[in-house]
Amino acid sequence: MKSTRYRRFSPVRAQRGLTTLIMALLLLGILSIVVLFATSVGVFDQRTTTNENRAKLAEASAEAGLNLAGEFFKANLARINEDEDAGGWLVAASLRWVPCSTAGPTGQVDPCEAERDATRRAAMYRYQFNGSTNVDYAAIMPAGAQLTAVSLGNATTPMTVNVSATMCRMDMSDPANPVCALEPADEDNRIAVTLVSNAAIVGESAAAEVKETLATYRMIGGAATVPLVASGTVMGLGNAQLVANPNAGGWGVPASIWSPCPVDIESGTSGAVDPLCPAVGGGGIGSVITCHVGEFLEGRPITDLLTHCPFNNDCGCPGLGAGGLSGHSGSETRESIDILDVDGGEGELPDITYFPREPWDDPADPLDDSLFEVIFNADVVAEGATNVSTTCTGPAEYGGDCAKIALHDLGAEKIPDCTGLSASSTGLFWNNTGGCSISGQVGSPEAPVVLVIEGDLQLNANGIIFGMLYLRSSDSTAELKATGSPQIYGMAIVEGTVDMGGTPSIVFSAEIANAINSSPAFTRFGRVPGSWLDARSGF
Repeated sequence: MKSTRYRRFSPVRAQRGLTTLIMALLLLGILSIVVLFATSVGVFDQRTTTNENRAKLAEASAEAGLNLAGEFFKANLARINEDEDAGGWLVAASLRWVPCSTAGPTGQVDPCEAERDATRRAAMYRYQFNGSTNVDYAAIMPAGAQLTAVSLGNATTPMTVNVSATMCRMDMSDPANPVCALEPADEDNRIAVTLVSNAAIVGESAAAEVKETLATYRMIGGAATVPLVASGTVMGLGNAQLVANPNAGGWGVPASIWSPCPVDIESGTSGAVDPLCPAVGGGGIGSVITCHVGEFLEGRPITDLLTHCPFNNDCGCPGLGAGGLSGHSGSETRESIDILDVDGGEGELPDITYFPREPWDDPADPLDDSLFEVIFNADVVAEGATNVSTTCTGPAEYGGDCAKIALHDLGAEKIPDCTGLSASSTGLFWNNTGGCSISGQVGSPEAPVVLVIEGDLQLNANGIIFGMLYLRSSDSTAELKATGSPQIYGMAIVEGTVDMGGTPSIVFSAEIANAINSSPAFTRFGRVPGSWLDARSGF
């Protein structure tokens, strides 16, 4: 008998693919979340990168504006702090500096806010010209170099860059505590300019602000404060006239000649034994006369000193009885307080106890071992030594001579002789071929020279020098000679002896000294370390 068997229905077997479906759905959901999260992170990273890129572009643009403005001030260094000559930025006709104590233009950045100290801020100036505080650095930049746009991908986006500035005129009356002053009491002409640069991409929120301070410094130590300085004996001055610096030793304390050797005007004989001081002998130093500038001008205004006296034979020192300081006048002789020397105590002052030469220098000061070190701010003589060191590294042609290498590093213009010098010459010149002769005018009152001569110099009758003359010798054997009536308006420094005939004139001029100390030819702008900040005001 045939029988029929029925298969029992199993729900489990019917639902066996459900687990796989659920797992697939879960994995699909997880992958979707991962993709969405990755997309979100990618968009966020893209936005962050774009924002960072724009922030860097803004900061780089602000830095570029800072640098361009710095170049603008460097190019105008001669005018920045000038308050007398035409074109000066403190002269009313071309006023570009306004005291921070006055309100700035409405709606513009006030750079004075960069100074947090209210007292110091009140003694500073803001740059303001034609109603704007923006520095016109575009005035010296070609149109193609002006920063007005930046590239973003394949497009060029407009960029605005504004730079403003403040100026501190430093009063160096107390060198240990320099302060800002609207009218400095001294004439050192040192300044500090703080630049504030703001950059922004037009139409976007990307912006940056940076500030930095530039300050002036001298490339040389500065002009001498005594009209005639010699490391050897001053003798044979003939009928020389020397006009003293009225404040060389402090206010109202004059000085005409400074030497560690005898300048024995009264007796005319050597009063010290020194291998660098040849004996004066019976002839003495000649019929020299020293006086104040007022007596030299003979009643003329001080403005005539550099414009009238050099070219007219009607200015001169009077006799001792009529206002002369030191010298010979007929049978009368006098050595007054303007003569600084070592001659056994002759004259009104005792022998000097300091001079940039061993053994009178300070053992703790590395820059007072020679006249060269003091004037050019370079260590060229070993402590306790007299001659220039020959162990410095530099061009082989200088044989290790530290002074020559220092002049080379200062960028002095080397000249084979002095025949090419003229009234239009200005800056630092260096004759390193063993001496030369000068005729005609060299330099000018507005743009004096600093002239370094290796060895001897002959000043001829019609020679007129505006500036500082420096006769250099590694072993202090240079000699200054003169014939006729040459004139030096400024100062003369000799590493050796002075033996001049004729009727030379050496006239100290504060205007020449100031021009040397503040002239762009001898002054540089440099960044003040630690002054950079990515904000207008400090901490």
